[in-house]
Amino acid sequence: MEAKDKNLPIRQFVALAKKRGVDFGKSNPYNRLRYYTKIGLLPNMVRIKSQGHYPMSALECLYRIEKYKKEGWDNKKILKSLKKEKVVIPLDPISKKKWLWYFFVAFFVSLFLIGIVQASMFSDINKNGPGITGSYVMQIGERTVFVYDSKVKNSSKVFVTFTSDYAPASSYHVSSVTPNLGFELSLSSPISQTARFNYWIVE
Repeated sequence: MEAKDKNLPIRQFVALAKKRGVDFGKSNPYNRLRYYTKIGLLPNMVRIKSQGHYPMSALECLYRIEKYKKEGWDNKKILKSLKKEKVVIPLDPISKKKWLWYFFVAFFVSLFLIGIVQASMFSDINKNGPGITGSYVMQIGERTVFVYDSKVKNSSKVFVTFTSDYAPASSYHVSSVTPNLGFELSLSSPISQTARFNYWIVE
């Protein structure tokens, strides 16, 4: 495994490729390698002591690329075949650093966007009033209910709005507030059907 992943100087890499049967023809081998790297068929070249290197495992990729090229395959089909045959195109250290950098950038951008969304939400709440804290369903025959919510403080004000009919009662009000526990809602008379209400706790 260590020999397979060994980085080879580019001249040695080209020499081994020729021995393997890769025909570079009259073109510059380095230009062809750079082209394959650019389109994603080969990994990026690694510079060690100012000299270019390719991983030895890239030799198999290069051999397959040239083989498929002779058969008339296009680059997209070659890349798909390499992946299907599990001929791994290894990430060199530079590429790994790039992907790590992209990951951190994407992570912090995501956090930033989440912060913007949350700030927008709080802004809307401040403009349009507090968001709904919770809801409660009163049962038939109830006139007074206690809603448990620990967000209630000494200075809290509780606002209630029914979202369904609470007949025959004609009015309702928050009759008491217990800090850190909740509040009591009272109606003018017992209800004849279940009724839901939303409530807001405002400081």
